[in-house]
Amino acid sequence: MSATYGRRRELSAIRYYPVPPGARAVFIIEARSAKESRQAQELFDYVGQLAHVVSISEGAVMSYAVHVPGDPGEPSLFGRIERLLTTTFAFAIVERNFSDVTLRLIHDLCDDSRTHAEELPLCGICGRPDPFPCRASVDLVGEAEPAHLVYCFRCAEESGSLEPGALLRRLIGLDPRGFDIPSDIPSLPVPDLVQHKPLPDSLAVIWDDRAVRRGALYAILEAYESGDELLLNAAVLRFDVAVTDRLRALGYPRHPTAIVRICEWEAPGRTTPSLEVRLGKWFLRRDLILRDDADRPLRTWVHESIHAREPWAPDWKGEFEVWPGYEEGLASGLAVLILHRSGIAVEDNPSYSFYVDVYRELAARIGVEFETLLRKLWEYQPATIRRNFGRIVNSLYKQAGARSLSKTQLRRLRSAADAQFGREMRGQSCAANRGPCWKEVFCEP
Repeated sequence: MSATYGRRRELSAIRYYPVPPGARAVFIIEARSAKESRQAQELFDYVGQLAHVVSISEGAVMSYAVHVPGDPGEPSLFGRIERLLTTTFAFAIVERNFSDVTLRLIHDLCDDSRTHAEELPLCGICGRPDPFPCRASVDLVGEAEPAHLVYCFRCAEESGSLEPGALLRRLIGLDPRGFDIPSDIPSLPVPDLVQHKPLPDSLAVIWDDRAVRRGALYAILEAYESGDELLLNAAVLRFDVAVTDRLRALGYPRHPTAIVRICEWEAPGRTTPSLEVRLGKWFLRRDLILRDDADRPLRTWVHESIHAREPWAPDWKGEFEVWPGYEEGLASGLAVLILHRSGIAVEDNPSYSFYVDVYRELAARIGVEFETLLRKLWEYQPATIRRNFGRIVNSLYKQAGARSLSKTQLRRLRSAADAQFGREMRGQSCAANRGPCWKEVFCEP
């Protein structure tokens, strides 16, 4: 910084613009044509609806800083953008932070390609640039115009864990330009910038308006058939953010590494052990065009997202290939419950309705709400429900006021569950012995 001002100036008011906690990343793209420059710009214009975006350079080198408010440990949006960029552009770099090294790299690339780089705000304490600084507007005694102050994230972090108003006062006190801060003047937040960026109405309405939902799904279908991969990924991202935001709000977040792809698939949906959610284009077309139904694809999207709640157990084949009902009954039942809670009336997937009914009757038998049972099952890693089934049911049974299950009852429970969650029961519409089977499990030995 330049030399300290000789005369200290007294403040009469402080208005600050706090930056909410969150995660930062910088995305750098080599645009080899005007079309690629436009695609990158359109993509980050859209990302700007979901997070705070600052353009650092535009031209042959397109670079953007992105700040996602919320939990710094879960910047799942970054992973989606990264996968989108690396599958679309020949050269793309992602830095999961903003640093002097990253900025020098951008400036070197811009110099080599004669690309214009934007000037970023400079910290009033250390002089470092920062795309998302702490800002304050202060009134000065004896001066007509307010002073606008900027402080970088690093200086803010070094000042300790303080509430925003106290943090700005400390930063202003460290400013070498010399400001006196009377103890009796308030520090007031500027309301418009205090709140975290909400989900845009255009995304939230996907759940609330069937016509908007249908239009968003048609956009995915048309982008797939156009062959424009970036357009497809952006359309999928738009719908997927709406899905994952609702799941997170209801307490069923999807794992941040999961990715959604539209493909030529022989089933409406499938999730792989690597958490790649694959949705079949043919079935999407069938539901939208032949059935005029935008609710089934949403049900499938949610269903597969439940399978992607955690990485699968290494020995997943043992449960999924022989007793798929443990997991499919959970995913199908919970997907329908989530849609119902959002005001969307859908039926159980016929392929898995038998398994859902098994869980529904079990919940009634042990005296808990259906969703209480499903939520407890959801907490377990995919392909581990069967091995933990006795523990789960016994815990809920005791929670409902009953005595702990005996070893004999637990053996009956495992035998009855295996019989009803087996592969051969998929697609069954009813089973006359299902109710008595659960009843026998809970009889006193």
